[in-house]
Amino acid sequence: MEPTLHHGQAIWVRMLKEAPSKERTLALRGHVVLVEREEYPGILLLKRIEKVHGDLIWIEGDNKDASISKLQHDSRKFGWISRESLRAVAVRKNS
Repeated sequence: MEPTLHHGQAIWVRMLKEAPSKERTLALRGHVVLVEREEYPGILLLKRIEKVHGDLIWIEGDNKDASISKLQHDSRKFGWISRESLRAVAVRKNS
């Protein structure tokens, strides 16, 4: 997520895992979110919402060069994901 966030930098998030689905609709394009994909339970990805299409979102990392490597873990590799995959929305970062 560099240059937005740097290695070791802390962020504050609002957890959504137990939140009603309606609250997940508040996550909009441009928001930084934590996502848990069904295929990898327990592993959270920190990404930015780039596109929204109804209940589907498209996420990418801010550092596009790093995100397109063999370790690419965003929508350019796995496509659209459901809002139900959202676990948290970033609300603040520490300087």
